[in-house]
Amino acid sequence: MNSDTPILANGMKVSCLMLLLVPSVRSSAQATCADLSILSVQYAAFNDSVIEVVAQASAGSFFSYPQFSLIDTDNDTLTHEEVNFFGIGQSPQTHSSILRAGQTLPTSPFEGSLLFRYSGPGEESFCTFPLSGSLCPPEPCIEMEVFVYRQAVPTLVTTAFNWAVSNEEGSTVGSGILEIDAAAGQVALADLCLPPGNYLLHAEQEEAVGDDFNVGVGQRNFIVTGPMSTLPAGGEVDLPFTLQSQCIATGNGITETRSTGPLLLLDARVLTISSREGLPLGSIEILDATGRCVRRRTTTSSSATIELADLACGMHFVRTVPISRISRTQRIILD
Repeated sequence: MNSDTPILANGMKVSCLMLLLVPSVRSSAQATCADLSILSVQYAAFNDSVIEVVAQASAGSFFSYPQFSLIDTDNDTLTHEEVNFFGIGQSPQTHSSILRAGQTLPTSPFEGSLLFRYSGPGEESFCTFPLSGSLCPPEPCIEMEVFVYRQAVPTLVTTAFNWAVSNEEGSTVGSGILEIDAAAGQVALADLCLPPGNYLLHAEQEEAVGDDFNVGVGQRNFIVTGPMSTLPAGGEVDLPFTLQSQCIATGNGITETRSTGPLLLLDARVLTISSREGLPLGSIEILDATGRCVRRRTTTSSSATIELADLACGMHFVRTVPISRISRTQRIILD
């Protein structure tokens, strides 16, 4: 597919999709269309049937139950998002708009529009944003992160993990050491930039320290992570993953794993958690980057609101253990 850089009316080039923030419909509920900023619209790195939209609301604005759809010039709906968030607040939020049955993702550059739906009390509102330009990542390689974090933290540990990423030919394209320091946190990240293709991440802990760890890959600065696996203390893991080549070729898709965790809304340091099935949430824990539990609550309700104003900025984890005892851990970023 063509990854030509779009050009604005004033001649300025942009590295991602041009978004003309002139909505065709203004909504009177909650906030106006002009209060929504679209930060990027592009092919998903880990799934060849998804368009990822990153959006945020202006200060003091809020959009409930948001949904994004990609519309072509024939007014056909190519992708559609199921509701996965209570709303869009002032923090950047990544939305996955999934390819509809019978449709194919458009080639790049793309001409069409982005349809945004959101729901207020007793009504549904929408905005449309004209789109013109590239859906491809702005760089020839995709900025990635290799990460490791500790699953359970009865005590803090200091340890290290060797990691290496190899391509289909078996050549190493990235390697290093992920170091977890008891004084600095129980999470470690390493940056690398890879072109689309099939890869294998190998990670190992030479000396058994701690218990189980999660290791995986994700797009840099994206809340949504990619493939992840458990690495036991003193063990090793091989994790295959695919970076989609939507701007080069097709047919290298992987099966999407849809989240079954609760819905999370983080707005102005207030976290709202809700069960997708309307079932009791059970035990809720908020863990900081060191793995230390900084909030704990047990509820029989299907939703809960937790104030996080006093917590440090950075990555935190929300762990829920419902009555089914199948725990879910999701990541949030506190600004």
